[in-house]
Amino acid sequence: MICVMEDGRIVQNEPMDAQEMSGILLNAVLNMLKYFVSIQETEEEKKACAEELYDMFNIQASVLLQNLIPDKELRPDLTAEAIMEKENEILDKAAETNKVVEFPKKNEE
Repeated sequence: MICVMEDGRIVQNEPMDAQEMSGILLNAVLNMLKYFVSIQETEEEKKACAEELYDMFNIQASVLLQNLIPDKELRPDLTAEAIMEKENEILDKAAETNKVVEFPKKNEE
């Protein structure tokens, strides 16, 4: 059994390994996020809520991992060179078709 105490501590009465613990905690978070989406009135509000929760959780999970291992680079594959290469591919493709290039907004990747 797992209990969340009034002061926010989590107490368990049986030992568990890290995989079990993370599975339980992340399932709880997922169910809470789904709850917040489900209580929205319209489908448009549900979609907007889900998008906002996704972004919030993404940022907070990144902060959590940064606090766990401050020196670890979270996206070693995301270098300035990789970004420039992708931008150049997009520009080259647009030049071939003579179309105006519209880069995706930050949340549309």
